[in-house]
Amino acid sequence: SKERVRELADELFGIVEGKMGELAKKHDASRVIQAVVQFGTEEQRAATLKELVDDIPELSKQQYSHFIVLKMLKYCMKDQACRKMLVKALKNNVVKLATHQVGARVVEVYFQELPGRDSEILRREFFGKQYSMFTPSANATATPVCDLLKCLLEEHADKKASILAHVLGVVNKLIEKKLLDFTYTQELIYMYVTC
Repeated sequence: SKERVRELADELFGIVEGKMGELAKKHDASRVIQAVVQFGTEEQRAATLKELVDDIPELSKQQYSHFIVLKMLKYCMKDQACRKMLVKALKNNVVKLATHQVGARVVEVYFQELPGRDSEILRREFFGKQYSMFTPSANATATPVCDLLKCLLEEHADKKASILAHVLGVVNKLIEKKLLDFTYTQELIYMYVTC
């Protein structure tokens, strides 16, 4: 019953609270944290995220613990404060994770779950880390994904060669690591080819 599941989630949370960073990196213990995220209350999810937020880039690259991050993306994105924490945790790590065999799955889900503006900020890292610092204004509408590179090149015409060289470097890494099935890879290749 739902009540029994809630009781067990409360009990689990009480046991793992304060130890999540250590437990998240262990194969079988990571499943316990996944259960807390999946079956816990909004408050328990937020507390779990706060406890693990600094470890998210590293957890995203590990075979078993990346499932915790995927659960957080599925169950925590509705809460705006949690979404901000997740975006902040990923910031400056997008390319590193996108070109990592395990981390690529996390990046794919991030981009599927994130609303346009947050997604745009992180996608700009594919063009160079410095371009993710130029965030759209609060009332600006999100740029369609396929137009991101084109718009950036218009804004920074003097840096076109270095931006395209950076994008090509990322595309080459994605191809070398055979990460072509991911939507973000296909979008990045499309943007590069059409510019």
